[in-house]
Amino acid sequence: MSLYLRERIPTRSPIRPTRHPFPLPCAIATLAWPPLYSVLGLALTIPAPPLFSNLPSNPLRIRSTFRLSLLFYTPTAGQQMITFGVSSSPNTWRLLESPRTYHNPWSRDAQGRTALMLLVMDSRPHTPAIQKLLADGADVNAQDRQGYSAIMHLMTSCDNPELLSLFLDAGARIDIWSRDRKTPLSLAHEFRREASAKLLTEYSTSKFNHIIGTVLPKVQFPEAYQSFRSRSDYPRTYDTWRDPDALSSVGKFLVVISLSSQRGLLIVGDRPAMDFPVCTGRGSRHATPTGFFRISQKDRYHRSNLYHASMPFFMRLTNDGVGLHVGNVLRIPASHGCIRMQRDACQTLFTILPIGTEVVIRE
Repeated sequence: MSLYLRERIPTRSPIRPTRHPFPLPCAIATLAWPPLYSVLGLALTIPAPPLFSNLPSNPLRIRSTFRLSLLFYTPTAGQQMITFGVSSSPNTWRLLESPRTYHNPWSRDAQGRTALMLLVMDSRPHTPAIQKLLADGADVNAQDRQGYSAIMHLMTSCDNPELLSLFLDAGARIDIWSRDRKTPLSLAHEFRREASAKLLTEYSTSKFNHIIGTVLPKVQFPEAYQSFRSRSDYPRTYDTWRDPDALSSVGKFLVVISLSSQRGLLIVGDRPAMDFPVCTGRGSRHATPTGFFRISQKDRYHRSNLYHASMPFFMRLTNDGVGLHVGNVLRIPASHGCIRMQRDACQTLFTILPIGTEVVIRE
């Protein structure tokens, strides 16, 4: 595991990383003959770092990490490239907290982990160093090659609700899924992080209550939509109401599913764009979950692994397979937990909704 840092020395022009002008010769020299690299690559390309007192004491470790840094960056005037192994040593923390040290938020190791992920993987994460990385622009929602984000690594390392609150305030998403279909909340339950699991549940509930109590009351219903809702066959009708202007407008998307009326409502900005019939889960065994969700996956030709059924235009909401898709829409709950939609309405949502769109399922 390595963490890439760069000492910032005041210059007139901004410091920007650039690609190495000769990556192939340096790569050959690095892999074929390390002594040649140390003499030519290090001497000709990288000036001597002035902060050896703050670096780990293992010179071989420093030399090997320099070899990796050379392939991606070319130091410019007034700039030093520093790379070292991540540990919980005070020297590492001191260098991270230094105002003269600039952290590259896009640096990753071989497993795709960022500096922020590597720090929270410690059983006792150092909060000031993490705050420094967040101030430097570290992406709290970045995922490694296994799909784990920083708060997911935090759930596997320790139960630290204070640090979790710091990530949530920085915009960390709690609905990110890993490749093995795990979320921060499922990891908190798996590793018995009771305080963190409670905080994640309360955060999700607060988002749900905010949308129900604050966002929805501000939606402006036009007369055409009010007349559609005042029909005698509403909400049991199979008809779909659309506002072409709202569908083509620019704004934040929000999908609201009502289990009691078996209807769905797409909101763009503060205007209703489409009201459509849905068919949700039947009974207590296959009940559609309520709460706050986000669309995490879109699959045009999805097929259920559990029921071996085709689910066109699938939009996943939960890690156990609940989502919106084309299906037989009855006017009573009849699905196995998913939200069935008519093809034209589902295709419209699939086309315009991006991954990450908020979906609220209410009674």
